[in-house]
Amino acid sequence: MARKSPVEDYFSKIRTLESKIDPVYFLYGEEVYLQDTFLDALYSAYQEKYGSDWTKYVYHCSEVEPETILEQLVSNSLFSEPKAVIIKEMDSFDEKKQGGKSALRDYLRHPGNDITVVMLKESKRISDKFSKQLKKLATPLEVRIPWMREMDAWVQYFLKEKDISASPEVRSQLIDLAGESLQQLANEIEKLEIYLSDESRELTPELLEEFVGETRTHSMFEFADILGSQSLDKILNYLFSLLDEGESVSYIVKTAADFYENILLINAMVTAHKSDKEINREVFNGRNLAWKYKKIAPKFSQTEIYRAFPILEEADLLTKTTSAIDEKNYLTALFYELLNEEEADIHE
Repeated sequence: MARKSPVEDYFSKIRTLESKIDPVYFLYGEEVYLQDTFLDALYSAYQEKYGSDWTKYVYHCSEVEPETILEQLVSNSLFSEPKAVIIKEMDSFDEKKQGGKSALRDYLRHPGNDITVVMLKESKRISDKFSKQLKKLATPLEVRIPWMREMDAWVQYFLKEKDISASPEVRSQLIDLAGESLQQLANEIEKLEIYLSDESRELTPELLEEFVGETRTHSMFEFADILGSQSLDKILNYLFSLLDEGESVSYIVKTAADFYENILLINAMVTAHKSDKEINREVFNGRNLAWKYKKIAPKFSQTEIYRAFPILEEADLLTKTTSAIDEKNYLTALFYELLNEEEADIHE
């Protein structure tokens, strides 16, 4: 049986809401588009099932105490309306250790009638004990930002939804222009549609460059070359130029994470004696980049690569939750830690 594309896999799970709404869902991952699409599908399913006779409650764990959320879950009476309870920022749930986690687990083992609980953990990693327990007690759904090798399938989906055609080269350029966020891709394609006529629905390179925006001076592949040099001075000079051009620290951290993921894949595929053609197809959406990454990948050991993932995950969370960061000092400390065996303290 052919493996489902990431798009087909995600929407097959979304479609189950049309016939069956589970009492508890656990979403883990940082992609806003996938989170919002699931919630919109849930609300539509509730509207179809209950009409207007239901209520939505949204809680941010960083802003409310656990008892407030738990009281909402157990406050059902015989005449209560159905409700959807959305609990965001699960990493911050019961930070004061007041017994909220134990009480929530007890509820999830015997959830109430006509209540759907959706818990969101805005991280793709669920290695902690509490997250593992939630995953077992709920219907889990991964909503992480797709890896670069998965992005073309999503670009094709968004274009098809708008009845827009585009060559593989143009789709690749769109990914480079719009970034790796599905939300950003969807927004850019939404803007593009305005400039396409009913007679011509083809997205050309000229239209893409004209209406999506200025092409990034620094592509992800130039980023790979620079990071592959393993020279802290060279890397920082390049990253500071990105900041000066308006790129965010969050974008830099995400691109670095994709770089290490690609390096890990390339090393594994080379070990498995995969051809350049196979590598290009499976990792780079057909683009001829295997030769470049095969020169870079051997410079990084398995230990270095696996050590980088938790460092970059922590950095990603920090950049999304902290507004006041000395960007250049932070990136200096971050990439010093990535390039050195002895961990460096990262100061905001």
